[in-house]
Amino acid sequence: KFRAMNNIDMPPSERSERLERRVRRRLTGKVNEANPSVASSYHATTAQLTGNVLETIFGFLPVKDILRLRRVCSDWKETTKQAFFPSEFQVTNVYDFWTLETMTAALPNLQHLTILGLPEREERFGGRGQIYADGDHPHEGLVDETADCTTHDIGIITNFQHLRSLAIIEAPLNGRYPAIFNFPLLEKLTINDSFDDVAGYHSWNLAWLEGLPMLRELECRLNHAMFGNLSSLRALKDTLEKVVISGCRHVHGSNFMDLADFPRLKILDLRSTDVYGDIRNIGANDFKVLEELFLPRTVYGGSRYEFQSIAEVSVFMAQIC
Repeated sequence: KFRAMNNIDMPPSERSERLERRVRRRLTGKVNEANPSVASSYHATTAQLTGNVLETIFGFLPVKDILRLRRVCSDWKETTKQAFFPSEFQVTNVYDFWTLETMTAALPNLQHLTILGLPEREERFGGRGQIYADGDHPHEGLVDETADCTTHDIGIITNFQHLRSLAIIEAPLNGRYPAIFNFPLLEKLTINDSFDDVAGYHSWNLAWLEGLPMLRELECRLNHAMFGNLSSLRALKDTLEKVVISGCRHVHGSNFMDLADFPRLKILDLRSTDVYGDIRNIGANDFKVLEELFLPRTVYGGSRYEFQSIAEVSVFMAQIC
């Protein structure tokens, strides 16, 4: 039965008709064939599933299913271009990356994208590995070694201007990060790298975040290619609710109190990042809605503070309470 339904020798028109019938059954439920009035009502209803109705329905389907539905008919193909997709699309291998390339024209309204741990060697997925030929500080040895391999260009992300969330996690992409700091609707940005400098050679500055005016959540862990000062985040003072800059050794010369007057900030995590300050400076009007606070040892009282004498304890507690 499966072979019959998917026979590659079947004429394209018949395959499309069968696929359309199956999809319509999924959308409308079973039809009472014994009742002609119900059957005619069914056909009238499905014929009207166009425009906003179809866009809404498609929006709740997995992305790869949508790519198959585009082949049903020209109307459905056009509708998929207009639909917005709340489901997340993950890129974890070269096949997913090739799918992403197709989606730039087919599904430009993708809203949630994660590029997660793109393997450096892709032979088992049909590719020939990741080429290192670009970036601010390419690894010279790997550039020569991977000259004939596959390139995964970070610029592909710029085709999805309706992104609401973007996560790049230990993904060795080619190109330069400025390309991704121009998304007017982006609300959540995650850029996590490892201690491997090869995976994190894309230098970028916190000041570039001003190109993301709707950003609510920023998460950067172990990102050694990120530079700048916390004060750059003031451009997003009225929108930021979560800031995680942990283990980012090139963010320095910053006082955590630069974020004290952010009216929506609920989570602030600056562990293992070279910032300074004194928690005794936190006043009654600072961090008004803060729920979680994690500070590095470089902040006075931030982590594992060591008292020089027992007499300091009562004074210190009085100042922070």
